[in-house]
Amino acid sequence: MTENKIKIFIVDDHDLIREGLDRILSFEDNISILRECKNGREVLELLEKEVPDIILLDINMPVLNGIDTLKEIKKRFNKIKVIMLTVEDDRRTITEVIDIGADGYILKESAGSEIVNAIKAVSNNEKYMDVALLKIIFHDIKDNFRKEKSIIYTDKTSVIQQIIK
Repeated sequence: MTENKIKIFIVDDHDLIREGLDRILSFEDNISILRECKNGREVLELLEKEVPDIILLDINMPVLNGIDTLKEIKKRFNKIKVIMLTVEDDRRTITEVIDIGADGYILKESAGSEIVNAIKAVSNNEKYMDVALLKIIFHDIKDNFRKEKSIIYTDKTSVIQQIIK
């Protein structure tokens, strides 16, 4: 019976990841795994016949990668929520998928409870980001602020030097 359950598709090219997620999520009474897919093309074909509430989507996959798959899902099936589940922790990738419309971003190194929390949050129309990623983004923002502050200081110094001359 899946009427009141959060319906999930898992999309990852690694059997071990799909099986591990299936095992973790099988302990949750309110979550139901509908399908597992190995790549983006597979999931897009499947979405023509069956629609989940949430897709757990890897980024690095053969045939059709997660970023291009996310673009297609958001264009053609925009009511489906997507949580990116990946090893990618660089700011550029995080920013790109958020701009495209990802509803969550979780690292594969996260605990099973983190993935469950992400699914529950996203199913309640919240956005979710792995705590480890928030730290990375925070440090990037802090570093950029320091650089901008340094540039402003350098610019002021050169202006003062020009005035003195």
